[in-house]
Amino acid sequence: MKLLLLICLLACIPSGSLLAHPAGFSGMRLTVEAERVRVALTVHARDMDDWFPPGKYPDYVGDITREMENTVDEIVELQIQERPQAIESVRAFELETGLIEIDVDYRFADSAESVEMLIWSKHLIWLPRGHQQLLYIEDPRGMPLDTEQGVVKFS
Repeated sequence: MKLLLLICLLACIPSGSLLAHPAGFSGMRLTVEAERVRVALTVHARDMDDWFPPGKYPDYVGDITREMENTVDEIVELQIQERPQAIESVRAFELETGLIEIDVDYRFADSAESVEMLIWSKHLIWLPRGHQQLLYIEDPRGMPLDTEQGVVKFS
């Protein structure tokens, strides 16, 4: 009787939920400094299977970090005043076990006037359904941030 009850209970659980992991999170930190803007993106390797299939990359972390550096334009884009910004430097590495970070630096001429910045996470289409990304904006210059209709304005 107990075995039959256990079999009935297991039959009620959807099979996908036994093997699947919860939807992942990634983070993007945008740091605005006087002469540059740094975008630091962190993604867990377990969420990158569709983006970088494990069988295709024998040295998984080393291979995908090099691939990310070589295809950074397909990962992130920064626009200032509606103009795409040129990448000054890029570096991808394993931050800790399973957590990949890519740092992208853009040149930025500090301005007293307001500027509009747009950051685009182009890679999100490759991450699992339900994936969420946290955006953190830091401005150590001490400039006040004004948010209006979902747009962050540096004034």
